[in-house]
Amino acid sequence: MAFAPNPQAPLLVTGATGFIGSHVARAFHRAGYTDLRLLARDPQGLSVVADVPHTAIPEDLRDGAVLRAALQGVHGVVHLAADDRMWVKDPAELNAVNVDAARGLAELAKDAGVARFVHCSSVAAIGQNQSGWPADETVEWNLAWTKSAYTISKHLGHQAVQGVIDAGLPGIILCPSAPVGPGDVKPTPTGQMLVDFLNRRIPGWFEGGFDIVDVEDLAHGFVLAYERAPDGATYILGGDNVTLQQIYLTMEELSGVPAPRLKLPRWAVVPAAQAIELMARMTSQPPILTTGGARMVMLPPWYDDTRARQELGYTTRPFKAAMERAIIDIYKRRLATPPANSPMARLLGTP
Repeated sequence: MAFAPNPQAPLLVTGATGFIGSHVARAFHRAGYTDLRLLARDPQGLSVVADVPHTAIPEDLRDGAVLRAALQGVHGVVHLAADDRMWVKDPAELNAVNVDAARGLAELAKDAGVARFVHCSSVAAIGQNQSGWPADETVEWNLAWTKSAYTISKHLGHQAVQGVIDAGLPGIILCPSAPVGPGDVKPTPTGQMLVDFLNRRIPGWFEGGFDIVDVEDLAHGFVLAYERAPDGATYILGGDNVTLQQIYLTMEELSGVPAPRLKLPRWAVVPAAQAIELMARMTSQPPILTTGGARMVMLPPWYDDTRARQELGYTTRPFKAAMERAIIDIYKRRLATPPANSPMARLLGTP
């Protein structure tokens, strides 16, 4: 029997204090869902969705009793809580959240009889297409060689939840690419890159890139998938595949901040990241570039989301428009100061 969405039935969302999660909660509210139950380790963090009517539920994803109680009577679950750090001293910290907690919640949701479970995975759990073309959902994961603790944890979490789905959980898995846009208060690794650029902390660039998507378009994709995807499906939710140089030159055009002109040779990128990571371990300050992240970006990690566009009606705005919204938000939150005579002055309401 096909899944029948019920906007009046309880919908449980984890991770709503985060960047993607807060926008997903808002997207479901806009779509007419009236009984949103938001699980948060620190309910005060739900201030980012103060505009969304909801019931706050204090949670610890490792506490089965709390989760069983939260799942009672719930029609659907959207699981977005994750550890998105690109660098940690102990990878077990990532696996505890991205693998073990994801599997545990999926198993409890199956036992509770939820009608739909949505797991937020990542394009990092999709393999690299050996032909060089953007990868789609059929490409098997083959990125262990990057030694990226985050990438490995998202792959293992994807596989863990897929195993529960194969065992009978009515669920789907969504693989977002790198989001940008308003409300990245933490910020995420991608958002931190934009903040670093606007504060002129990025000395150079190298060949590579990302798949970048506006966070509000991505969040709407979660609603479309929740309502329309068949059980057992996996979808990439991406945007535009762009190079690092395109990113920096577009940011220069929009903000007036000069793009870095120094191009690092490919052979120097990983050794440079290793040196930066070594300094991070000595100072306990997150590195601006990690070895795993450098290897991923150099691929570059580009993806094909045709399936979501054709089957779900998923759409996204152009890359430049997404970047403009992200930069405006960074300036409005005063995480960076626009240069004199910035092209952003009119949009920011400054002379």
